[in-house]
Amino acid sequence: MPQIPRPLADLSANDIAQLVNDEWPEDDQLEFKRDLPAKEGGRADTWYVAQKEVGDRARNELIEEVIGFANAYGGDVVLGVGEVGELPARAGTLNPLPGCVDLAHRLELAARDCIDPPLVHFETRGVPSDEDGNGFVVLRTSTSRLAPHRSRQTLQCYQRRGTRTEKMTMRQIQDLTLQLARGVEKIEKTFESEADLFAREIARLPFMGQPRFAFRATIVPTNSDLRVEKVHGIAEVTPLRCSWVLEHGAQGTRFRLHYPTTGSNWQLGIRSTALSASSAERRQEHIRLGCDGVLTYWIVPSDQAQTERILAPEWLMAMVLNAVHSASNFRLHSRAFGAEFGLEIEVLNNGDPIAVPRFNGSPHDAAGYIVPTRVVFPTYVIGAGDEGLLGAFRAFYVDFWACIGLDVSGDEVRGVTSVR
Repeated sequence: MPQIPRPLADLSANDIAQLVNDEWPEDDQLEFKRDLPAKEGGRADTWYVAQKEVGDRARNELIEEVIGFANAYGGDVVLGVGEVGELPARAGTLNPLPGCVDLAHRLELAARDCIDPPLVHFETRGVPSDEDGNGFVVLRTSTSRLAPHRSRQTLQCYQRRGTRTEKMTMRQIQDLTLQLARGVEKIEKTFESEADLFAREIARLPFMGQPRFAFRATIVPTNSDLRVEKVHGIAEVTPLRCSWVLEHGAQGTRFRLHYPTTGSNWQLGIRSTALSASSAERRQEHIRLGCDGVLTYWIVPSDQAQTERILAPEWLMAMVLNAVHSASNFRLHSRAFGAEFGLEIEVLNNGDPIAVPRFNGSPHDAAGYIVPTRVVFPTYVIGAGDEGLLGAFRAFYVDFWACIGLDVSGDEVRGVTSVR
């Protein structure tokens, strides 16, 4: 059973109560705590007295649980839910904690100070259950690509095994380090494979004696265990193909980022779904999504664009936004809310220089040029939540304009909205 199947931002006291009603069991991604761990001698934690600080013992034990999840498969620690029964223990009682929202904030700060290296994706949420602020706290982390993590208090690494969090031996630490290195190598090989296929296919599409130019976005989960049973015909994960409105600059100027769709005939593949279509203007679009979350978009601009050697930035940026938000939809559908993705973007130009106009500018008034080359942008990390999505896009936005010699700020991007 996965961690609680709901984004933390949407979690309510009723959701916590439902865990008890359903007698959810603890497992390798879920830990219940009725109270803050007590001090030696059974004395209650200082939080219960004045809600000003969390005692060292409670802080350290909770941090160890979080580290254990980060060094394994990710998971949730739920405070205010008591356990009942034999192993595996199950959610059995509700015990709201005082000042739950402030407590969640204090524990978030403690995690930042006490976990080495810091967790990239760690969330806390206080969930009030009454008007006095009593309620529950959920601590959530994803499996970490920076593992192994350790506690700065004990200098120990921990890992979740079944329903227990245990200290790691030196051999286990070495094995985890090697496993993650192999995972990074697998991600890099996936990017290389997608880039090679892209280059071969584009080379087969010459236009008027020179190669066409095209662009690609590929998304790969950083967690190799991320997987769903089926993607073809599943609306929740079908890759997006919409245009976007970009809110830009201090004045909030709105630019439409048009996505050039060409068809809608999705084809079933082996553990995948794919679309390959061409318009009357010979503009081509290729999309493929696998059950493992690997997603690739290709766009080959039309004959007119190839003739004029013009790349409208709206097309490329709309494609990137579709890819990023499609990855988020896959994450939600698979209920791996803390999962990360790597994003690689490429502009392939083996012919004459390509002119790049400004947003909504004249096609013949170039802001800069992409010279004959293969431009592969730095790999971007797509984190959880809206900020993770917008952060990845902002980073690409800066790098794209830099590749044609323009110095811009990611803060120019105030927000994006899809246009169906």
